Amino acid sequence: AAVPPVAPTGLQVEFVTRYEVALAWTPVENATFYNVQHRTFAPQGPWVSLGPGAKFQQPNIRIGDLEENTRYEIQVVAGNADGLSPAALLSSSSVAPTNPPEPPLDVNEYAHTETSVSLTWTAPVTPSATHFRVLVSECRKSVWQVDCVD
Repeated sequence: AAVPPVAPTGLQVEFVTRYEVALAWTPVENATFYNVQHRTFAPQGPWVSLGPGAKFQQPNIRIGDLEENTRYEIQVVAGNADGLSPAALLSSSSVAPTNPPEPPLDVNEYAHTETSVSLTWTAPVTPSATHFRVLVSECRKSVWQVDCVD
C-alpha cells in the first residue's frame, strides 16, 4: 500500500537576519524530499516555492531575498514516491527579518601586544545586539572594526 509521509514536525526558526531566515525541522521517517514555500502575512500574498519544483533532501533551509520588516508564513511539505504530506505551517510571529542592530560607538584600542588587543566601546543608543564580532585585519594600515550581530 502507498504510504505518503506524515507532516514535518518541530518546524522552527534557527536565525533571522535582515533579509534571510534559516529554518530546521525534525526529519520525517519515510520522506525522500521536502518542498518549502513562503508568503507575506499581511497583506497575505501568494505562496512562493523555493526553487520552483525543487526537492530538498535536508531537514533545514535558508530562505533569502526577503523584505525587511515584513512578516512571513512558511510551510514545509514532506514527500516521497507515494505522495505528499500535509503542510507544516510556521506562523508569521517568528519570521520577520528586522533592522540590524546599531554598531557600537567610540571604539578604541587601549592596549596591545603582538598576539592580542584590548578594546573599549560604548553600547549603541538602541542596544539590540546579543554580541559583538571584532573583525581583525592583518594589514598594518587597516583600522580595527567592531560589528554588531543580532
